[in-house]
Amino acid sequence: MLAPHHRGLEMRAIAAEDIDTAKADEDILINTTSLGLHDGDDLPCGLDGLKPDALVADIIMIPPVTPWMAEAEKKGLKTHAGKHMLDYQRDLIGSFIGAL
Repeated sequence: MLAPHHRGLEMRAIAAEDIDTAKADEDILINTTSLGLHDGDDLPCGLDGLKPDALVADIIMIPPVTPWMAEAEKKGLKTHAGKHMLDYQRDLIGSFIGAL
């Protein structure tokens, strides 16, 4: 959904075992795992080595600010909460199931 709005945007998935070396080159880092749903979960990955203007996003909706995002905010990084994903999916899901 980002590509039509950002021409020339290159997106790629990074395997967990490669994240520590690959993240230094990325502008956006998105947690698409369940890590952060429960108290005591490990962080999806460390945030050291990210560009200072990198955006850290999470698909987790509850809690609204995961420990990973809180850590990013402490480091002065921009963050984007998972709730926004649901906001945009609501109408699409409603249309798909015939509720709208």
